[in-house]
Amino acid sequence: MPFDQSTLLSVAKPVAHGAQWLLAWTSSSPPGTWWQIYIDNGLAWSGQAMQVMLPAPDLARVAIGAVLPGEEDTDYSGLLPPLPERRALLSWIGGVFEGVDLASFNIYQGSAPGAAVSLNSPVGSVTAWPAGIVLDGYGYGGYGQGGYGSTGGTYSWESGVLSNGAWQFAVVPVDVAGNLGVASYVTVTIAGPPSEPPPFSDGLRLHYSLATGAVLSLSWNASSE
Repeated sequence: MPFDQSTLLSVAKPVAHGAQWLLAWTSSSPPGTWWQIYIDNGLAWSGQAMQVMLPAPDLARVAIGAVLPGEEDTDYSGLLPPLPERRALLSWIGGVFEGVDLASFNIYQGSAPGAAVSLNSPVGSVTAWPAGIVLDGYGYGGYGQGGYGSTGGTYSWESGVLSNGAWQFAVVPVDVAGNLGVASYVTVTIAGPPSEPPPFSDGLRLHYSLATGAVLSLSWNASSE
């Protein structure tokens, strides 16, 4: 019985307590059942309680399910649906052709989809030549008018979870003195599935009413995207 959700009766809306969430649920399983909680497909907790305080993630999918005794530490994340692709992965070539005193790369991001990038506050940094090993070599320019040149190493950086839309990014080389080089700009379009609808005031995400003639009407709030 790896990660069984069939006995769940209800899952309460997470309640924020500062930087933590209170998660609580009810189930038809007997007392003493072992439970696991996965946040963004990562095993975050296991135990026999049916309410727990956990650090609140920025944006997450939470899965709660029962497991057999002895399986409480078994990672069943591979059985969960894959997470939507809502992250931007940037990759670029960098090296001494940008400066012999290159130290790192700053990554900058627009504040919202469609917003221009400001070079005031980086959202990430990538060290040039990790472990002090210079990856550059000859060959970037070749012979002829380009003369000898330097190859570069390949670098990459992944953003946090983003909302749908076209996001602007910039990668800027930084020297050992902290001086910024020439920025390279790129636009990444995030097109994941819509966010789930926000709950009503009672914590439920779906309401229903039964009209004359046994007509069932369902209602829910609109997704934010």
